[in-house]
Amino acid sequence: TAAATRGTFLSIALRVTSFFLSQLTFRFVSAAALGKACIPLELLLSTSLFVGREGFRLALTKEIGDDDDGGVGIGNRNGDDGTKDIGEVNGHDTNTDGDDLGTKSDEKRIIRRRNKQQPQQQQQQKVINVSWLSVPTGAILSLLALLTHLGQCNNNHLDSHDDPNNDDTTQSMSNEYALLDYKIAGILYCLSSFIESLSEPLVIRCL
Repeated sequence: TAAATRGTFLSIALRVTSFFLSQLTFRFVSAAALGKACIPLELLLSTSLFVGREGFRLALTKEIGDDDDGGVGIGNRNGDDGTKDIGEVNGHDTNTDGDDLGTKSDEKRIIRRRNKQQPQQQQQQKVINVSWLSVPTGAILSLLALLTHLGQCNNNHLDSHDDPNNDDTTQSMSNEYALLDYKIAGILYCLSSFIESLSEPLVIRCL
C-alpha cells in the first residue's frame, strides 16, 4: 500500500541521513571526545533507559497479547458475543410465537455482549494506568544517573588537583574546561533520557 511504501522510504531516508551525520561527526570530533561520548555517556543513557522501560514493555505487551488471544472469536470480530440462534443460522427467526420473544432474545444478546466487553475495557484501562508509571520511574532513574555522573566528575576534578605532575597552569585550565564540557554533556544525556521516558506510555500503547 501507499502508507507502507511511504513508511519504508522514510525509514531508509532516516538511516541514510543518520549515517552521513555520524561520518561528519567522526571527521570533526577528536578521538578523546568521541571516546568519552561513545563509552561512558552512551552506557549511562542506555542503562537508565533499559532499566526504566524494558520491564514495562515486556509485562504490558504480554498482557495485551494475552487479552487479544483470549478474546478472539467470530463473534468478537463482528462486535457480538459469537452466539447465534438456530433460526439466524438457517436464515430465519425461530421465535415465531411473537415479537416479545424476539425482543427478549435481542436484549439477552445485548446484555451478554456488554458483560463480555466490560472486563476487556477494564483490563485495557489497567494497562494504560500501569504504563504511565514508566514516566516517574524514568525520572527517578535519570536523576540517579545524573547524580552518578556528577559524582564521577567531582572525583575526577579532585584527582586532577591531587596529581603532583599537573603543575602547568595552561594544562590545568585545559583539563578544567574539558571536565566542564564532559559534565555538561552528561547532564544533557540524562535530560534526554528523561525526555525519552515521557513517550513510553504512548510507545506501549502502540506495541
